[in-house]
Amino acid sequence: MTLRAISHNNASRKASKKRCKAKKQQETREQLLKRTLNSSDTTHFVNWRRVKYEELDLYPTIPVDRHKKPTRPPTPEEIKSAYDQVETFHLFKTGRNIVQDPLDKESIIAFIDFIKFEDMSEQDKADLNLFTTFLHRSKKFISPVAVDSRSWGGLMWVIGWRKSSDGDQIVGRYIKKFETEDMEDLG
Repeated sequence: MTLRAISHNNASRKASKKRCKAKKQQETREQLLKRTLNSSDTTHFVNWRRVKYEELDLYPTIPVDRHKKPTRPPTPEEIKSAYDQVETFHLFKTGRNIVQDPLDKESIIAFIDFIKFEDMSEQDKADLNLFTTFLHRSKKFISPVAVDSRSWGGLMWVIGWRKSSDGDQIVGRYIKKFETEDMEDLG
């Protein structure tokens, strides 16, 4: 009889500790949201995601040279193995997802919010239209970059910045040269 009383008391204490820890974690997350995001925005349920960094080599059997570049392209079997490994990853596809920095509990790494198009406000639709129109119109000014040195090959199109040691020069390599009359399309 005494053993049961002790066992029950221990289980009750563990459950109480678990509830207290969950409540404290919830309060901490609420404070973090208030500091980093719009505290009055309660339109979506928040999914807190725990992450940790793990180095992953998708092609461990491919030798690398002294510059850590692959010495050969992957075989179809290696590509299939890498694909199967990537298929195990968790895909964020709905709701509001917040990824907290595991090394700094006061920081958020990512805020990912999925909104159905029909649920978007008119301002959100206008912002999305502006952004996608910019990308679409920029295509003709971007040169495709063929990457032969990469073992998986392919083409890359970029809009971005590059490091440069020249003052006031940050855009460069990937911008296609175009005629003066094409400048009007930028406006």
